Amino acid sequence: MRKLLFMVVALVAMVACNDTPDTPDTPEATGTMTITSESPINFSFVGGEGEIAFTLEGAKEGAKPTVECAQEWITNITVAESITFNVERSNEQEERTAILIVTYGEQEEQVFVKQAKAYEPAMVEFEAKALNGEFQRVSKSGNGYNYFIILSEKGTTGWYDLYIDAYYRIDLYSEVAPEDLTENSASVLPEGVYYFDDLSLEDNGTFAQNQSARLECFEDGSFKEDWFSDGVLIVTENKVELYVTTVSGVVHHVVYEGSLEIGWMEIPAPDHYTSLTADYTFEHKGFVSQIYYYGDLENVGLGNWIISAANSYDEKMNGDYLKVDVYLDSLEYNPELIYGEYTAVATSAELKGGNFLGGVFGSWLYGVEDGYLVNGTIAPLATGKVKIEKSGSGALITVDCVDDLGYKVQGTFECSTVEFYDLSDAQ
Repeated sequence: MRKLLFMVVALVAMVACNDTPDTPDTPEATGTMTITSESPINFSFVGGEGEIAFTLEGAKEGAKPTVECAQEWITNITVAESITFNVERSNEQEERTAILIVTYGEQEEQVFVKQAKAYEPAMVEFEAKALNGEFQRVSKSGNGYNYFIILSEKGTTGWYDLYIDAYYRIDLYSEVAPEDLTENSASVLPEGVYYFDDLSLEDNGTFAQNQSARLECFEDGSFKEDWFSDGVLIVTENKVELYVTTVSGVVHHVVYEGSLEIGWMEIPAPDHYTSLTADYTFEHKGFVSQIYYYGDLENVGLGNWIISAANSYDEKMNGDYLKVDVYLDSLEYNPELIYGEYTAVATSAELKGGNFLGGVFGSWLYGVEDGYLVNGTIAPLATGKVKIEKSGSGALITVDCVDDLGYKVQGTFECSTVEFYDLSDAQ
């Protein structure tokens, strides 16, 4: 009997809790409520925060509506100046709809929330262990910021530095500015959701079609490039998730977990750059020299010329290829001035007329196969002299230099053809 009495008392208490009387904190509902938000409110499968705007006319101070929703994927419903709520991410392959019932006094309004189905099931799952990239620039509109990122397994040292790996390259736009507005600077990837933009309009919250793609590089030196037709990038605290569909219809799902700091992998400076292991001598005949004039490229009041020599300048280019970065006192484009002897200097600050810029950032002897630089003969011309003189209708280039390990690089390029190009207006 006592047990039955306890149950009755508990039931009465529960009924009393559901009956919410008017209190000073909840004034009696007077006046009229108007929902001003459009219905339905649409969400992608990612979900997010939603808002329902309303007005109350003729209401007492502090009055507000109540909200109910039976769907569990609508959470954190809060009523204040507006009604806010969260929509959870959907993993369902069908669109779903929720109804929020907004009640004020005798009024009852329904607001529909529709959420798109989950992204198509992935055909390729990829775990990215590296996030690289940079802040690039302010967007064309002036109120957005352009970040470029690369998701890969091993990481990369730069935009175009490719190794044996797969690279998901994403060019995105955010309203969040980096701490450092310097172009091409390291930064932190802003959290948010970015949707694929096939028109590449640079709108905030998008990533652009024209700079976003997947590259995969193989051991034989070949690579495969896949462009995207659709996708979404989700950036949350210490996590990046990418869904993309390639133009061939393959769906990729990429997940990275770790720091959102972006930059490039550092390349430790080697002790030397030359590949030589002994002195290297040569005597080439029947070569072609192409000589380019760039004007005052270094802004030091000197005319900059690049002297090059190779057996050809097409896919048949093989063997040694010379590049010498020389400077003259004159800023005149006059091919006759190029003939003479030049001495190496190590830095731009040391340059004077009659010098060439030696070392890693200036002048080299390369090895070439079928028009491509290869890791064969590679030697920076660190110190020494280079002479160019007329030889019949062509030129003779004499190299008497030393590389960055002290090996001699000595020989001649007898060039039956010399071609001059004025590129000073292109700078």
